[in-house]
Amino acid sequence: MKKIVVILISLFVFVPFVKADELNVYLFYSDICSTCEAEIEFLEDYVKENDLNLVMYETTKSGENANLLVEVREALNNNENTVPYTVIGTTGMTGFNDTVENQIKVAVEKYKEEEYVDIIDVVINDLDVEYTVNPPEGIYNIPLLGDIDPKEVSLPLVATILGFIDGFNPCAMWVLLFLLSIIITMKDRKKMWVIGLTFLVTSALVYLAFMLAWLQIAITLSQIFWVRFIIALIAFPPILNAIRGTKGQISEASKQIIYSATSSYLNDNANSYPKKDGNIYCITLATLKQNDKLSIDIYDESGNEISQDKFVQVIITNNDYSYEMVDTCTEER
Repeated sequence: MKKIVVILISLFVFVPFVKADELNVYLFYSDICSTCEAEIEFLEDYVKENDLNLVMYETTKSGENANLLVEVREALNNNENTVPYTVIGTTGMTGFNDTVENQIKVAVEKYKEEEYVDIIDVVINDLDVEYTVNPPEGIYNIPLLGDIDPKEVSLPLVATILGFIDGFNPCAMWVLLFLLSIIITMKDRKKMWVIGLTFLVTSALVYLAFMLAWLQIAITLSQIFWVRFIIALIAFPPILNAIRGTKGQISEASKQIIYSATSSYLNDNANSYPKKDGNIYCITLATLKQNDKLSIDIYDESGNEISQDKFVQVIITNNDYSYEMVDTCTEER
């Protein structure tokens, strides 16, 4: 009896862990995403060369896949909702470029050497297991500096170099060239040092004077009531318009989830919604929820839940669907 209990406990403990030789690479993508196409092309060759399993989830045609993407991002503490999104173990990577390509390779090498938690398996099967979210690691491509590995390069050094590049001032360069042209003609080293140091000290004092002057002006103006009142009058209308503009608006990420759910619903009910050019179908969010196509609540950019009575207007053009969120809708068949 004790042996059976031990076996059962061990099964529950080790189920979420995957052997290193069974490494899965998951990709959430969209058929209308050019960046996704580039990553798919890279991954298809890469997984063959390294004996990996590639699992892909298309998110614009499947509401289930779109919802899975949201849940996986939440599990990995990622608030974005864009594709492509690559997941290996408990590491998630957004987008695709040379840096992400390198991060994928580093993640593969890391998880190949040890057992790991497959976060997709954890989310899909709702497993209760402790895991650590591992951020992407690898070499970052920085303009002018090239490929940089944060673990091997001193961050203060990188910050100093970037600050030097940022501080390059063409106007100051011309002044320095003029100064150097004067100093070069001198034969007295003492005079050269005097002129050079005088220039540096004067430049520093002038910059300091300008900064102090602007600071004093800002402090003085901020204490004058009518100045603050005028600034408020100028700033208030744009702020109000911005608030009004976002009220009730749905983000593109939320629309993508809704449209994916709608596409899945139409595919399941193809006989009721034939692809005939010119047809217009009206599908409410309530219908999508009732048919288990939309399992999460959708909020507008003001944080208010979107009404279940809102319509997804589906127009058939060239034997394909196009979607739009509307408040009122009239079907045409």
